[in-house]
Amino acid sequence: MTIKNIEYKNAQQLENGGFDCEVNHPEFSWIPYTVNLEDIDNSVVDSIELHQRITEEASFEAYTPPTAEELLELKAEEVRSTRNKILHNVVDPISTNILRWNDLTETEKVEIATYRTELLDITEQASFPEVTWPTQPEVLDNE
Repeated sequence: MTIKNIEYKNAQQLENGGFDCEVNHPEFSWIPYTVNLEDIDNSVVDSIELHQRITEEASFEAYTPPTAEELLELKAEEVRSTRNKILHNVVDPISTNILRWNDLTETEKVEIATYRTELLDITEQASFPEVTWPTQPEVLDNE
């Protein structure tokens, strides 16, 4: 079933002439959608009809490539997110669990504490957001 005259919002033109937007799907409500004239699968949305409507209504923002500053900020967010996942999934389940922590040798505790500090300080590296990741202690590889 192809949906005609579907509601859309937040259309932004892409370099290839298509659009990224949100469409109001009858079952799923507002969902992200890319309008691509080369898309031959119009099983959900008639891309040609939607492209024509967006273009005629001129209710879109022209594509502007991200600035170098925006790209750096995206990279910084990616690094912070990766760091936070490592802390949450690998380091903190051991360092915050008293029973697991007490099973470690003093050397292993120091290695984990040092690794945790190096992860937290990764944003302080001079080349941030291009970073050198600290080496994960072997004791964490076994967890």
